[in-house]
Formats: sequence, C-alpha cells, structure tokens
Amino acid sequence: MNEINNKLLYGCLETLVLAVLAKKPMHGYALKWILAEKSKYHIQTGFGRLYPLLKILERRGMIAVSIESPGRSRVRKVYAITSRGRTRLELLIRQWNGFRLAVNAFLRLSD
Repeated sequence: MNEINNKLLYGCLETLVLAVLAKKPMHGYALKWILAEKSKYHIQTGFGRLYPLLKILERRGMIAVSIESPGRSRVRKVYAITSRGRTRLELLIRQWNGFRLAVNAFLRLSD
C-alpha cells in the first residue's frame, strides 16, 4: 500500500498545503496533483478533505483566493499563501522538526 495512513496525513495536511502554496499560487486540482506527485503518490488526499481545509485556511487568513478564467475553461479559484500563512508555516515546520526528532529517538531500535 503506497498511501500514508489517513490519520497521519490529516495531521500534516495543513503544513503540506501551506508549503506547496509557499512555492506558488495554484488551484485545487493542481495542489492535489502536486501533493501526490512530489510524494511519489504516497500522499493522496481527496477533494472532500482538501477543499474544506482550503476554506478553513481562507477564513483564518492563511491563504487568499482569487478567481481565474483561463480562456474557454471553467472559472476556477486560485489559492495563494498570505504573510499570516507564511508565519503559520514557519511555526508548523519548527513543530514538525521537533516532533520528527522525538519520534526518531524512539524508532532507533539499536540504541
């Protein structure tokens, strides 16, 4: 099974979404695709989890939404990280690094 356990993913999804959007603004489908591709398809999230999270991040001021109408395509929302979102991402990265070190200390079975 290539997918990360859903419980593990749910706790990290905010961090991952903000990290991707810190690179460049994008629409939800592209965001979903980048999460899967960059993780070699270990991280795959459904739109039913992704879009509610994007809505929450927007309400909290972590991301801004603009409307894009590329040619004859459907209108779509483009999500971009805000300065508040960047500050939140920095905090989440610090927390992740501390958590990762703590868990790794337990996983070193040879010590």
